[in-house]
Amino acid sequence: MAHLVEAEVGFERDNSPTYEETNDVNSYVGNITISPIEGLILAAYYDSEPGDGERNETAGVTVHYEMGKFTLDAEYIAALSREKHFTDNREYKESAWFAGVAYQAMEPLEIAARYEAFDDDIAGDQDGNLTNRYSIGFTYCLFEKNDFATNLMGEYRISNFEVEAGNPNGVDDKLNEAFLRLAIEF
Repeated sequence: MAHLVEAEVGFERDNSPTYEETNDVNSYVGNITISPIEGLILAAYYDSEPGDGERNETAGVTVHYEMGKFTLDAEYIAALSREKHFTDNREYKESAWFAGVAYQAMEPLEIAARYEAFDDDIAGDQDGNLTNRYSIGFTYCLFEKNDFATNLMGEYRISNFEVEAGNPNGVDDKLNEAFLRLAIEF
């Protein structure tokens, strides 16, 4: 954070009087992954990082399941504790989840759909906070040999945002995006 302030990017925190910047490593991440049956992977994780007076702690779970030509994925992540926000001195416990399904339509082509939801833990609507996103996409393998592959990937997604009541700032509540990528793996 100190480097951002020095770079004068226009963002500076109003830290508590007890805040002291250090170069100590004191972040912790724990992860447990199990595969109880073939094709199923379950994981749980915990993250703890220093904050301004309070530690920022987060936990989450993931599920990955492959069955035939289908792959299902889901994840939930939530803040357990947070430092107080610098603008209003409140602790916000954000959370997010997603679910996705992919289908191997034929050997070189996989299609997928995904839904994501976000909760900023702030009452009311604030301009620009993402609430949810819908995506559809594909991956098409153009070439694969040994450890070399070339894939064409496309995605179309719709993102919905919170908008303050009456929309006094005239912000958009929706964003439509299309992506096309060429990936070369070696």
